[in-house]
Amino acid sequence: MKMKNMLIGGMSLALVACISIGGTLAYLSDNTGTVQNKFQMVTNGIVLNLQETATPGTGYDVYVKDADGNAQGEKLTKATTLNADTAGENVGFVYKEIQPGATLAKDVKLSIGKQNEDTVSSWVFACVENANGAALNVTVDGVWKKVANQDNKALYLYQGTEASAGVENEKYIPKFNGVKPLTSLFTTVGVPATTEQSAEFTDITVKGYAEQVDNNTYAGALANAKNNFGFKE
Repeated sequence: MKMKNMLIGGMSLALVACISIGGTLAYLSDNTGTVQNKFQMVTNGIVLNLQETATPGTGYDVYVKDADGNAQGEKLTKATTLNADTAGENVGFVYKEIQPGATLAKDVKLSIGKQNEDTVSSWVFACVENANGAALNVTVDGVWKKVANQDNKALYLYQGTEASAGVENEKYIPKFNGVKPLTSLFTTVGVPATTEQSAEFTDITVKGYAEQVDNNTYAGALANAKNNFGFKE
């Protein structure tokens, strides 16, 4: 009986203590001034340039193509370069009077960066679309590694000298200042000797894509590049 009373008394004391704390507790508080954090993204972190140079030669004539696909003006008499950023959408070169077996001089080149500005570390991709198949032979330089192929399109990752960082098959161009010309994607287009004179061809199109490396993965950049060029999953 005595033990029972002691236990009850102990419980009562604990209950009283809890009530006492609840009745007197108060939270201390104060206010500070406001600090405004401003965030600004990198501007012009990646500038990618695409240009092509055509040279007239034996077995073909070259004209400049306008946005409507029409040849205009006199045929070229010397090597001429067009910049994709300034020439306008779909502007390029028209090759006429092509003879079977001709090798067309067409130098397609990408460069990355802008004079006196920093470019973030980047993977550089190029997409070549050629619906002509073997009827027009395009041989891409080996420093451009094929990373995807679908229908008439092939996607390449630049792995040349400027891509000096990263692991094998995932090299990228480290951060730099200025402009870096990259190895030409291809420099000629071959017409098989068996081509009939009545043959008709569709355009060969080339587009470039670059994506930052920092806070990113190669798998993510590759997926974005494929999506950018319309590759299907």
